[in-house]
Amino acid sequence: MSLVCIINNIEVKERLDEGGSGLVFRCTDLSTDSNCVLKILPKNLMDYKDKISMGLFWEEFLHFVEQKDRSLTLPQIDFDSITNINADSINIIPHYKEIKLHLMMQKHKHIAKIRNVLDSPLATFVIMDYYPMDLFTAIIARKRFQKDGAAIKRVFLQFCSALDFCHSNGVYHCDIKPENILLDEQDNAYLCDFGLATTTPTIVPNSPIGSTYYIAPERIHYNPLLTHTPWELLETRAADIWSLGIVLVNMTCRCNPWLQASALKDKTFAKFITEPEILKQILPISDVVFYLLKSILTVDPVQRLDLRSIMVGVAQLEDFTTTEARLTGVPLLSDEQFFGIVSEHIVPEKDDESTLNGSVSLSRPGTDIPKFSDRGSQDLSTLDSSTSLVNSSTGSNTNLLLQYSFPS
Repeated sequence: MSLVCIINNIEVKERLDEGGSGLVFRCTDLSTDSNCVLKILPKNLMDYKDKISMGLFWEEFLHFVEQKDRSLTLPQIDFDSITNINADSINIIPHYKEIKLHLMMQKHKHIAKIRNVLDSPLATFVIMDYYPMDLFTAIIARKRFQKDGAAIKRVFLQFCSALDFCHSNGVYHCDIKPENILLDEQDNAYLCDFGLATTTPTIVPNSPIGSTYYIAPERIHYNPLLTHTPWELLETRAADIWSLGIVLVNMTCRCNPWLQASALKDKTFAKFITEPEILKQILPISDVVFYLLKSILTVDPVQRLDLRSIMVGVAQLEDFTTTEARLTGVPLLSDEQFFGIVSEHIVPEKDDESTLNGSVSLSRPGTDIPKFSDRGSQDLSTLDSSTSLVNSSTGSNTNLLLQYSFPS
């Protein structure tokens, strides 16, 4: 592992990734001898919006540090000065929007922590806590949740509580996917990457922001015949809810239900619109998970299940999959266990504080998630093989997974 450079007391070693908004490195904090992550955001961010241009920035960065003999001393930026940046200033320095929204939200236990922000003429340097794995790697390479429904519940509820905190404070992530959920050594989840986040409560239809597999249908192709909500009232939070539903499929089945939520481009999704039961043919899910997913993956965003009801529904699950898939007989979470995961991090809504205190029963009415016995085995042998779960950041595929599509 070659040394890239030293920035203040941070030893920059290994390049991990190139996100949509910057370069990411694994580092060592020499003052504490601990691992950390450095994200480098170009000052002229709009000039580096794809991997080719980000590769050019990488060359520019190397030239910059070579001029400084690979040792940089950079000024630290006060967090308050970032969170107090107004909208007019953000328009001038747009790369600070991601940092501002992340800092505003990181008081939540399950949002990745920014340690420091440094500035230079070329870029802004964001130093964050290091987490050894993302959820995608845990699902695919480690097969972490293949036989552990209790772990699915805990991890899913943790990042749901983080997203709920964001929504309660008027911040919408807009890029929920396994790659943006990090795990520590104890498999605790942390939401990260606010590069596409916004405070705008409504979306512009037909503007596919995010990662293809996880984008809500109204962002891809707004159809007023299917989406009865006027386009002016399409809520941003509902698009995050849709993404959560796809992540739940990933964790439960280790695959995606379709390539994208577009009836024009994906035959599986087109079939799902008119026959939601297709999910039970292409995925080895239990009846109760089917009804939960059906309530989340509703084409009309206004009809989607709200985030807190999703959390209650997942806590209630006993069978994620059919018997053959080995995610059955999962212990229910008690009220105490449930609120031990989420209650201290949830900001109650003014008109609904009673639904979030410790005395609430997980089986309370209003969740609209009926209990059903497992649907038993299904003959999937006639269904066609389709795409696997794909890393939406790198585009890499894996043949470890089984994915089905309905017959032509």
